[in-house]
Amino acid sequence: GAGYNLRKILGHLALLCARSGINPNRLLMTNSPNLQLSD
Repeated sequence: GAGYNLRKILGHLALLCARSGINPNRLLMTNSPNLQLSD
């Protein structure tokens, strides 16, 4: 169903972010300094 496809797409995007060296959490919570630990 659509829910499964959405999770699949989000998982793929997270994988692309990880391969690019981007922390998805920083994209979601850019205002939280506690998550900026991967620099």
